[in-house]
Amino acid sequence: MRPLQPCLRCWSRPAFAPSRFILAIWSSPARWDPALLIAVLHVDPVTGVRTVISTLEDPDKFPTGIAIDANGDLIVIEAAALSPRGQTPPIDIDILRIDPATGAQSVVATFPAGTGAVPNTLGGIAIDASGDLIVTDVGRSTIYRVDPDTGATAIIASLPPLTKPYEIAIGANGDLFVVTYSAISSLLRVDPVTGAYAPLVEGQFGGVTVDANGDLLVTNSPPRPR
Repeated sequence: MRPLQPCLRCWSRPAFAPSRFILAIWSSPARWDPALLIAVLHVDPVTGVRTVISTLEDPDKFPTGIAIDANGDLIVIEAAALSPRGQTPPIDIDILRIDPATGAQSVVATFPAGTGAVPNTLGGIAIDASGDLIVTDVGRSTIYRVDPDTGATAIIASLPPLTKPYEIAIGANGDLFVVTYSAISSLLRVDPVTGAYAPLVEGQFGGVTVDANGDLLVTNSPPRPR
């Protein structure tokens, strides 16, 4: 087995399974090194024991977001790796469905193929009550809805340039809570129907989630987008 190498930006966005095990995406900062593992892990929160659920084999891509759907499947964003400085990275993004029991992978959506708006640099992902995928686009400062059956996309909200929405969570009433990575990062509340948004608080935030009581939990370490 290839060695595990930590990637802090991946560890900043775990998902929590019903079993209270932690699911995390793991990749190496040197993603182009084929000797290093890029994978989705199952982490025991008590012992810290890590088990590989599924290995992401494309050395030119790395995972940026993870969520769990109503069936317990894992939904993972896999994006093109960094290009050399001064070059524009290609739009080459897959959203994968992974069976947590077998590790089997299937493609939910591929960009730039598909219908609707084309994302540029996807970051975080969440799943709403209807099962739609809600994803953030750091490059275009946009939040999209993705149909998990057809891969079709629709814009929920277009934020000001350089807002850089990154991490995302969904409240009990459907409101979106989005961490931005701009000159002054902030936590936004976004209406999923109208796209209207308003800042809740400014700060150096990283991950965001909503607990069982509806409270927002955030980390105070900023994300590190591509």
